[in-house]
Amino acid sequence: VTAWIGQGVVACVINRAAVNVVDHAPAAELLMNQHDSLVGQTDLDRWDETRPLLKAAYDAVVVPYPEPLVIPPALKVSPRSWGHMTEAAW
Repeated sequence: VTAWIGQGVVACVINRAAVNVVDHAPAAELLMNQHDSLVGQTDLDRWDETRPLLKAAYDAVVVPYPEPLVIPPALKVSPRSWGHMTEAAW
């Protein structure tokens, strides 16, 4: 529980979400983990099935405080490149 204290909370959430993505979203390929974000890719023809699995991977992470802390994930996507990413709905 100590690792959850302070700024490490976001990193802990991201790390646990990454494990969930690997375990439960097989079409998602994680490319990079930065302190507060994950970057990945999937085939465009598998996006509709992969997107809800990614959301579920994040939503499954619960921060163990007396009042559960929920850190909602944001989603940015592009079929072209990182420089063309825009916010998208889950």
